[in-house]
Amino acid sequence: MAHAAATTRLPVSAVVIFRNEERHLHACLPRLRFCDELIGIDMASTDGSRRVAQAWVDRLFEVDPFPIAEPTRVAAARVAKHDWLLLVDPDEYLPQALAREIAQALREHPDAGAVGLPWWFYFKGRHLKGTSWGGTHRHKLMLIHRDRCRLLPTCNRIVWVKPNWQTVNLPGTQDNHVRHHWCDSYIKLWQRHWGRYPRLDAQRRYADGERFSLEESIATPIRETMRSLRDFDGWRLGFRGWALSTVQGMYQWRQQVELWRLGRGGLELRDDNAAHGEAVLREVKTTPAQRATGAAGGRMIHPRFPREKLLVITAAFPPMLAGESAGALRQCQAFAARGLDVHVLTTRRDGLPAGEPFTLHPIMQQWNWREARRLKRLVKRLRPDAALLVFASWNYNYHPMISYAATLVKQAHRPCRFVTQVQWAVGTNAALFGRSARLVRRTMAALHHGDYSFGTLLDASDGVTVMCDEHIHRLREIRQHVSPRIVPPGVLLPTVAPPTRRERDAARRSLGVRESYEMLACFFGLIAPGKGLETLLRATGELLRRGEPVRLAIIGSPADRADQQAYDRAMRQLCTDLRLGERVCWTGAFEAASLEPSRWLWASDFAVLPWDAGARLNNSTLAAVAHHRLPIITTRAMDTDAALLEPGRMRFVPPGDVGRLADAMRELCHDSALRRRLTAGAMELDQQVYDFDRIITATLETLGLSPLHSKETRRAA
Repeated sequence: MAHAAATTRLPVSAVVIFRNEERHLHACLPRLRFCDELIGIDMASTDGSRRVAQAWVDRLFEVDPFPIAEPTRVAAARVAKHDWLLLVDPDEYLPQALAREIAQALREHPDAGAVGLPWWFYFKGRHLKGTSWGGTHRHKLMLIHRDRCRLLPTCNRIVWVKPNWQTVNLPGTQDNHVRHHWCDSYIKLWQRHWGRYPRLDAQRRYADGERFSLEESIATPIRETMRSLRDFDGWRLGFRGWALSTVQGMYQWRQQVELWRLGRGGLELRDDNAAHGEAVLREVKTTPAQRATGAAGGRMIHPRFPREKLLVITAAFPPMLAGESAGALRQCQAFAARGLDVHVLTTRRDGLPAGEPFTLHPIMQQWNWREARRLKRLVKRLRPDAALLVFASWNYNYHPMISYAATLVKQAHRPCRFVTQVQWAVGTNAALFGRSARLVRRTMAALHHGDYSFGTLLDASDGVTVMCDEHIHRLREIRQHVSPRIVPPGVLLPTVAPPTRRERDAARRSLGVRESYEMLACFFGLIAPGKGLETLLRATGELLRRGEPVRLAIIGSPADRADQQAYDRAMRQLCTDLRLGERVCWTGAFEAASLEPSRWLWASDFAVLPWDAGARLNNSTLAAVAHHRLPIITTRAMDTDAALLEPGRMRFVPPGDVGRLADAMRELCHDSALRRRLTAGAMELDQQVYDFDRIITATLETLGLSPLHSKETRRAA
């Protein structure tokens, strides 16, 4: 058994100022234990915020309430143990990946004065991907050096970096952004941006010498509203985008009104940011919180807030090259980030990931009947609240033992809720093994009323999830009563934020694009039989014969399987036979953690996925290209999922039809309006179908887990 390496605490003092933020503190504070010192400051909370803080912080202070937190941060900087300060609001959640990148930034930039962290806004629990507040382009100076910066006690202007010191912005990815749970409702949003904030901002601007202007009072609200809608893609969000952009415009207008009142003397110029005097911190003397170091990455756990325990059972795990492997890793990271105590039962192999926020148990080898005892012993020892089986029978060598995992887990620990996550709807096959394996399978089926492909998974599981409609049809052929929940895969590759024009041009040059008028199509995914690459190569050759300035990037490689290696060689030979030459760029293999595939996808003009079996929700490649806002050409099957058939989401062609595929590619090359419509469709697909936060939430709901809340809290509720 191997445990994740313990996380070394960084020489950083994290400061969290709160007032009646009990719900957010449950999620915020545990994520800051990578800092050597955690300071909590209570602004006269009347709920259970102080009780939650006492369970996690190293030092707790109280202070008289201020209209804003900035003056209190100035005072907190003086009492902090370390020079590096991490200034975090209670509604800002830091992921585990960001802790590692902060440590690397402090090592690589010794002359940094402040570090900007990727900062994504969440409105009503969902990532806000447009408007002035949303998107993936934002950074916030949250990590500062108190001697190299000046903390300002003014609204919305926190840090000024002194000359001769650098400001470093960490590159944003899908997994390392600070989740700013900005607002939960339109009512709260209106209250914030109509009353207190405009007045405080206006007072700051007035003190800086700015005065009311009739022209600006008319032009600024209109300009900011249109900027939010047009420049920051607010219009793509529908009603939500228009509503938030309108609030932004009203916020700017309200500031002009306050400036006018200040200039007329109708409003007393009170420096609410500091007029109450310097914030005076009073340390709260409490018994030091008793924490136990958890096995999952050295995170700290307080006995008053026990985390729920989740056992993930998966034969596929990095460094194994498979979609199930990458998906299992990302899910485990997300479960741990939600505050669960995650344990992973997997196959013994070299190169397993270390330093992750969960505990690995690589004790399985063959996943056969003899090793079933290992599974039961682990469950008896861990006594998990829930277990999640990542089921793709080929990962378990098609052995029937895994099809009775639900029964085995229930025998070892009956209260455990068991969920089967079907990622490949093909059952096990005992005929591949010896007579003894078939005899045990027959006995288990008779004792527990199991079938010969899925055992008792469909009956003994407390919940079943699948990835597409086809999986439901296949399972109902075995058990008509089964009612699985569709939970599609998310984006499995590491992603970067949308690039600048210069960055995109550089990526296009690396893929062979030489002229600005050339269109770059891309294929992304595993190179294997059934992917339709032969159709795509012939369609590309047809376009070149018509004189179309198109290039093709094939982003991916085969696995080590003989059939995939042979298919890759055949496709490269076909490329040569068709005389496509330098018009086709083969990127080859890349590391699982590489950011290059994401940069190549951003550099492409559209994606072509001509699968022989047609597109379905379980294709994680669809999630990847949709996330990168690429217009999609793909193939349609008889049972293609309804979520993919929504008008405008993608362009369909019949499988294997070279002429129709060439026509569709030519149409996209010349019709910019069509490209814009399909880009909007891809964004809609990303937000409504493949959003990873939704996927994890749906999985946790099926598991019956309430992350970041103790069992005692739920019972009391």
